[in-house]
Amino acid sequence: MLVNTESPELIELRRANLLLEELLRKSQVAEFQLWGLDEIALYTNYEKSSVKTHIITCKDFPKPYTANGQAGKRYKPSEIMAWYERHSPPK
Repeated sequence: MLVNTESPELIELRRANLLLEELLRKSQVAEFQLWGLDEIALYTNYEKSSVKTHIITCKDFPKPYTANGQAGKRYKPSEIMAWYERHSPPK
């Protein structure tokens, strides 16, 4: 039987790293990419429906941007990350 001996903090860091790598891989030019509900759900580890009804409706949530050719509300990743850091539970 295999037992994982890594600390919970290390496991969480590895998970976060994998999520960020996936987000970067999905975008062609990450610094110019705007996020929609799918990307926010992936980053925050919430269901898309929860993001739509509970997260983006918060009064202090970043304002969406208009993106040419993209349907739906789009957000700057750096603003989402900063907002989530302020609102995520302490680790």
